[in-house]
Amino acid sequence: MAALHDDLAAEFAATAEEILSRLDRNRTVTGELEAGPFSATAWSAVAEAGWLEALVTEEAGGLGLGLRELAPILTAVGRHLLPGPVAEHAVAGALAVPAAADSAAARLRATLAGEGMLALVDPAAASPAAARPRLAGDELSGGCELVRFAGRASELLVAADGPDGPAVVLLDAGRDGVAVAARESLDPTTELSAVTLDGVAVGADDVVAANDAAAELLRATHAGMRVAVACELAGIADHALTISVAYAKEREQFGRPIGSFQALQHILAEMARESF
Repeated sequence: MAALHDDLAAEFAATAEEILSRLDRNRTVTGELEAGPFSATAWSAVAEAGWLEALVTEEAGGLGLGLRELAPILTAVGRHLLPGPVAEHAVAGALAVPAAADSAAARLRATLAGEGMLALVDPAAASPAAARPRLAGDELSGGCELVRFAGRASELLVAADGPDGPAVVLLDAGRDGVAVAARESLDPTTELSAVTLDGVAVGADDVVAANDAAAELLRATHAGMRVAVACELAGIADHALTISVAYAKEREQFGRPIGSFQALQHILAEMARESF
């Protein structure tokens, strides 16, 4: 069984590299990224590849895979600096599908298929400057600072405090009482926004999970998101090492490639060690 998972992971890694390398050469994608930190063309390709649905259980209509298979895809995303909320969809959105009621699950599945976009509004991953989202009765109030790509989202997956425990709620981003304000981002590949919720009406079908079920969903989501971020960072580090080695082989000083100098060899060796 382990060998099968390894084979699947290797196959996904190769496919991800092929798709992302092709997108790197796509002039439409290049033009979109010159205008801002998002490419609709690249995002459509990611959704069509099925990566965002990999963790959705087979019973819920997904591929039923695990982080072991998704990890090489996320690493490739980091290696190619693909902008967009890939982890929020592939991890948070995918894990929420089986827990959600039929209508909410259908909305989540639509975003994972590229028919919209999902933003994760979670105080655990945002600045505490705003009041935490709180569900009281059928109204949701509070907010989060620094939510990734919330300005482009059609759906908001909100981690809130409920009267008897945590709750996970799916909201239409255009619902009355939802406000999204752009925030400055130091990362040129990420858009950030503050999300404010002011007495937003919540129906029974909007509640993905509550109390113990919500606590378990959030635990799995946070663990998965940590793995996703680690994979993307590993991909970035791997690419930085690759281009550094290539430059050291090509750049010459005093008639010799700079990679032949022992001091630089030590630096590159340390980079290689740190990237694994």
